[in-house]
Amino acid sequence: MLDKLTIYYLKPLHGAFNTGIFILLLLQALLGLKMRIHRRAAAPPVPEVAKKHRRLGPVITLCSIAGFGGGATLAYLDHGRILAHPLHFSVGLLIVCLMVTTALISRRITVKTASLRNLHFGLGIVILALYTAQMFLGLTMILKR
Repeated sequence: MLDKLTIYYLKPLHGAFNTGIFILLLLQALLGLKMRIHRRAAAPPVPEVAKKHRRLGPVITLCSIAGFGGGATLAYLDHGRILAHPLHFSVGLLIVCLMVTTALISRRITVKTASLRNLHFGLGIVILALYTAQMFLGLTMILKR
């Protein structure tokens, strides 16, 4: 079993890792927005942007799952139960579920599926909002100790 000092130092590492994921999500959102603006303006698509967006999405999804798993593991090692911080856990689980859903939807998007594209866009906005809230929840937990 890990000692309390190791867990004490791993908690900010969990936060830093997930902050890095949030920054990657912002980059992903900018790439997606650039593609959306080009498509709505009937401008020719930029293949490099689409390629980056498609390549980065699954990586961010897997990293967010790892970040959630790391946080749940830290909660279990520190408190003996995963739901030591139920709101933080619930928001994190919701983020992971939405990330996986968005990744699955993105695999079905084609040129003619505007409804899936709009759903993908909307879920992306919700994910960014939840990630922002999750970061503030995590910061309040760190500052309370």
